[in-house]
Amino acid sequence: AWYNPPCCPSNVVRFLPEIGTTIYGKTDNAIYVNQSIGR
Repeated sequence: AWYNPPCCPSNVVRFLPEIGTTIYGKTDNAIYVNQSIGR
């Protein structure tokens, strides 16, 4: 089942520009893949 948290459009607007930083991160010699798994 999809969890439907209380949300407002302003949260989505703030989150969308940050997707690139929440999906992955990198340093000079490593790449980190962040995955969120929910129920």
